[in-house]
Amino acid sequence: HYRKGRFSLSEKVIPLIIQKDFQNKLHINFIKNTIESEFDKHSFGFGNKAGKGKIKDIEILIPVDKKGDFDLHAQKKIEKKYQKVADIKSAINLELDKISKTKINL
Repeated sequence: HYRKGRFSLSEKVIPLIIQKDFQNKLHINFIKNTIESEFDKHSFGFGNKAGKGKIKDIEILIPVDKKGDFDLHAQKKIEKKYQKVADIKSAINLELDKISKTKINL
């Protein structure tokens, strides 16, 4: 989760701190969604905790431009696609919720 302000750290809450040199080169929501997507591939959960030892070697792909610098424009473009998928999932869940609450009289 993306959190602002103060929060408590625990085995479930490991902060990702973006160094100042990269803050203007990385789109935070792109990074968040890319990390979540990559973590899904590793089946982390109750029996398989995503501790520091397990996540330290996980690589995430970040688009770069022709010069080899992080491509902020490409990150934003990909993030829009992540958001569109999230919006579609939300709309589907709302419709399924309506269907599940429908009463049928026989």
